[in-house]
Amino acid sequence: MHQDGDLFAVAWDELTDNEYKEFTGEPRDDELEEHEAVAVAYLMEYGGLSWKEAKEDREEPIVYEGSLLDVATELFDETHDIPDAIAPYIDYEKFANDCRLEGSLFEFEHEGKTYTIQSNY
Repeated sequence: MHQDGDLFAVAWDELTDNEYKEFTGEPRDDELEEHEAVAVAYLMEYGGLSWKEAKEDREEPIVYEGSLLDVATELFDETHDIPDAIAPYIDYEKFANDCRLEGSLFEFEHEGKTYTIQSNY
């Protein structure tokens, strides 16, 4: 059937109820919202959590749709009041790279979309 590494290559909605139960060890329940499904996949793959643990902790990571650069740029602009005359001199790529290196932001692909995760995992 499916290998452990195949979990994130399969679209959840394409699984039969039996396949779903085989993957997760649980019967299918209410559908997760998109950001929750991304958080669960991230927590399982990079946090080392089981399906049940990841599902319980799915609200901990903050999920943004978009690249790490886009998200870092938006977060920087939201948290800093930069005068227009200085804005062109800000190196958003360097800031995004610093966020990646320190682990505060992580770019994650899930079901063909790019997300950026802000998490303690």
